Amino acid sequence: LKLKAYVLGAAFGGLAGSLFAAYLSAFNPSAWSPIEAIVLYSAIIVGGKGNIKGVVLGVGVMIVLVQESTRFLPDVPGHPNVVPALRAIVIGAVLVLFLRFRPQGLLPERRYVDRLPHDGVDPKINALPPQGSGTSNRRFRLTRAHNRRNTRAFPPIPTPGAAADSPLPAPGDAAGTPVSRPLAQDRPVLSTSMSAVLVVEGLYKHFGGVAAVDNCSFRALKGQVTGLIGPNGAGKSTAIDLISGFKLADAGTVFFKGTAIQGLPPHRISRLGLIRTFQTPREWPGLTVLENVLLARWDPGREGLWRGIIGPGQAGRSASKSELDRAREILEELGLDKLVNERAGKLSGGQKRLVEFARIRMAEPELVILDEPMGGVNPVLGERMVAAIEGFIAAGTSVIIVEHNLPFIERVAHQVIVMSQGSVIAAGPFESLRSNQSVIDAYLGEVPL
Repeated sequence: LKLKAYVLGAAFGGLAGSLFAAYLSAFNPSAWSPIEAIVLYSAIIVGGKGNIKGVVLGVGVMIVLVQESTRFLPDVPGHPNVVPALRAIVIGAVLVLFLRFRPQGLLPERRYVDRLPHDGVDPKINALPPQGSGTSNRRFRLTRAHNRRNTRAFPPIPTPGAAADSPLPAPGDAAGTPVSRPLAQDRPVLSTSMSAVLVVEGLYKHFGGVAAVDNCSFRALKGQVTGLIGPNGAGKSTAIDLISGFKLADAGTVFFKGTAIQGLPPHRISRLGLIRTFQTPREWPGLTVLENVLLARWDPGREGLWRGIIGPGQAGRSASKSELDRAREILEELGLDKLVNERAGKLSGGQKRLVEFARIRMAEPELVILDEPMGGVNPVLGERMVAAIEGFIAAGTSVIIVEHNLPFIERVAHQVIVMSQGSVIAAGPFESLRSNQSVIDAYLGEVPL
């Protein structure tokens, strides 16, 4: 959509330039000084960059009233450059004043405002549950989801000190049998009794002489949480970039639901039902929390390019009642129901991550890859993320989590895959990998004999 907008804007600009040259019957590039571009940008800022009607108004103010009206000023005898300089000063002064005192412009961007229940709570306050509070509040649990499916109950996250007393995960079977670096024909297989939603076979990616991903092979099972761990530089982030289409693999195959997806662009992979997050939360900062969630169900038939050009382009206005109700329900489950009308750019890092989780729930993908979701998140919001991951599984969404927080992985992951130096060195339940020597060496370094 962004590419279409750029192309359409360039087409209008080229057409306008052609008609202008034909109208004058001559064209000289020197006639277009930098001030011309500044006037066009200032028209957008003065009118309101998020409102089409505001941009039209800004053109009338800056070009008709300011720029053109100064042309009627009398010339100063002996100083022909005074009037053009004065015109530039006036335009610059108006632009600075608007940037300082009214950055939203004359006609601000219109936001869809959701009507909150009148419960006497300030919608700008994100009420968090006190530590140790019960789970009766529906906002912080997914009881109905648990009743629909028999999802496993996760124990509390252990403290960091407790996790440090035991070694790390390991490869092989449940007994912790060490597994050497796998070849394509003997890669770890997590299970044969359950179908795999994602199968990665012999993935390679080199950057110069460095093998970031070296014959990486693994599978993620449907309806499970798969943890992907390993030391820094193990190739985890590069691997998920290759899987999700943000980087092209040098070799190898990625099967999603039995279909090879390697080489496809990210937007096509996401339409197939595989989406991902990044280490830093990504949101539309100028949109409200509710609008961010509704965009997960964006329908080009209702909110496409041409409607965005001629209409207000509000996500909430074009959404159906069922979509609005679903978005409100998801936000309530994640504890964001008091922030539905807040701009997402004003939220904390943990709250932005929860907004991402809400978008995932709204999109209903078949597989989601979470890249270090616990980075910089406080314990209270971390509990909500655990509940959100439970909700993914209950809704039929499989999950792959790339994470350095091993207690968190131990709590939520059904299976764990360990990477080192670009390859999978271990796979299995977390408990079976604790004492595996290959994994211990990968994290702590191999001890020479």
